[in-house]
Amino acid sequence: MGIALRVNEILSDYMVSRGGLTLVDFKLEFGFDKSGKLVLADEMSGDTMRILINGRHLDKELFRRGGASALDLVRAYEEMNRLLGIP
Repeated sequence: MGIALRVNEILSDYMVSRGGLTLVDFKLEFGFDKSGKLVLADEMSGDTMRILINGRHLDKELFRRGGASALDLVRAYEEMNRLLGIP
């Protein structure tokens, strides 16, 4: 639980620093390496987290709520990537 809270703190602060993005929630997947050490093994994307800018979703929630096309979702992901500095 402590790791998830720390990841939340780091991601939330980072999102705010990148143009006022709000991290609503996210999922994390953990596993164990060959030596039994706990590792975080997940991706960071609009498919695994909900991110808002000025109350507007830049994630898969657009598609879930209906009314948005696949192209709208791609554009939202592109905007999120741009704001996060991801080429």
